[in-house]
Amino acid sequence: MIGNDQVRFCEHCNLHVTNLSNFTRREALRLVARSQGRLCVRYLERPSGRVLTKGVPEKLHRIGRRVSRIAAGAFTATLSLSSAAAQSTSQESGAPRAQALIARKIPQPELGRSLSGLITDPHGAVVSGANVTLTNVQTAVAYVYTTGDDGAFEFLVSDVGRYKLGVDAQGFAEKEIRGLDLKPDDNRAVNVELELPEITAQVEVKAGSTVMQSVMGAVAFVEPADPLVKAAFKNDLEGVKQLLFVTTDINAIDSQANANAIDYAVQHGNREMVQVLLSAGADVNARNRDARTSLMYLGNHASTDLVRDLLAAGGDVNVRDDYGETPLMKAAAWLSFPVLKELIDAGARIDAKDDHGGTVLMNAAENEDVRMLRLLIGAGIDPNAKDEKEETALTIAARSGKLDRVKALLDGGADIESKTSEGKTALMFAAGNDNPEVARALIAAGAEVNTKDRDGKTPLIIASDEGDLETVQALISAGARINDRDDVGWSALMYAASTRDEESVKVLLNAGADVAMKNKEGKTALSLARENEHKEVVKLLEARGAPE
Repeated sequence: MIGNDQVRFCEHCNLHVTNLSNFTRREALRLVARSQGRLCVRYLERPSGRVLTKGVPEKLHRIGRRVSRIAAGAFTATLSLSSAAAQSTSQESGAPRAQALIARKIPQPELGRSLSGLITDPHGAVVSGANVTLTNVQTAVAYVYTTGDDGAFEFLVSDVGRYKLGVDAQGFAEKEIRGLDLKPDDNRAVNVELELPEITAQVEVKAGSTVMQSVMGAVAFVEPADPLVKAAFKNDLEGVKQLLFVTTDINAIDSQANANAIDYAVQHGNREMVQVLLSAGADVNARNRDARTSLMYLGNHASTDLVRDLLAAGGDVNVRDDYGETPLMKAAAWLSFPVLKELIDAGARIDAKDDHGGTVLMNAAENEDVRMLRLLIGAGIDPNAKDEKEETALTIAARSGKLDRVKALLDGGADIESKTSEGKTALMFAAGNDNPEVARALIAAGAEVNTKDRDGKTPLIIASDEGDLETVQALISAGARINDRDDVGWSALMYAASTRDEESVKVLLNAGADVAMKNKEGKTALSLARENEHKEVVKLLEARGAPE
């Protein structure tokens, strides 16, 4: 991050910008969620170097919904800062020279043992400002490092032994990696991919302002400059009609809003305005700087009649934007079932993939209307298509806890044992995200309960580590092997004991968990519970005669 109190600019955001006000509120939240937590604040800066902040109309729209895997803390803070700037009186001021904001780095002693790596987000971008803590689990000595712009960390430590690595970064779920053994003259590399929390976000957006959001998540509030585009943006039909007499280019893409008049008319679902603009020569296939056309601006208010108007005017149902997405892919993500059906009936390709291998079915797996999945499956879509991470629609639905979507996909032929590039199945995602209902449904459908991922973890180990008692019980009832161990020698009981999950420990013990089993460090469940000061778990294990 470089900048000052007036202007901040994230160098990762130096890509083309998407105008968030072109979207419905539902689409806006989804697009922000796709930024994956990489959010920064950017205000408008003129070529002269002066900063411009603009006032906006006062009406508030409050958006409240469950946001899946969105860094709401970072997003809300960003919008709060942007809103504060947007509400101030319009002013221009000189921008002081930008200064680099350097992350704090804690010096470490120069010794022979080292642990280093990169902190990245789910898309592989480095995460700066992450607090990384390396703790010796025997001595409790901790080393702390804050990542800089390169997302890298490095520890030089004094003691050999067993360590755990914790990572805490704003907007991401905390992550902990256990079982790191450092030996004399050991130099190890461990890269950590952070995940996003599943939380409820409440966001306030100023009506009449344009929220710009780049591919990487920068946001700013602006307003269209072109009079015709501004009138369409404000849903002012009479204003649009009057300005058509004087406009020189009805298809002009506004320099600030990155949209034209018909894009906004479509977004508002204003069929009469769309018809007026089409009659005056608006090009339904005109592209903005992201290569989006008006069919990609269909919003919650879109009617099938409006869709038919755009198609009759020559709208291309298979056009792709700069991210490889088509109108059908966007419709599957956040629009209504009738609109999706209209596009399919018009010849939209159901087998389209975006630049990351995402499919129409994957988007529909996160939509609230399960009929979309059934329609697409009935139309012959491949239920087992994979993206670049080898995810399928089923793994996405299972991770999100969408029970009705999971059932629809299974009924449609989804491969219940399909694995991602990390070796995870749908059951593992359900077990790792506290979704016992989904886990039970997958087990009932025949999911293999003893399969292992790339790290040797079984669904039972994952559920025990998560502290998901209901899923632990369901897996045991389905025949999960109690004493399987992962690649570092940890069993389900060890994970439950180390995470203070007293109830899961009881269930595992009653199911025959081996209390004498040791991991690759030579530690038992009891020693792990004692190291983590889980007194009640220690009592349980001692009562069963567990050794140290």
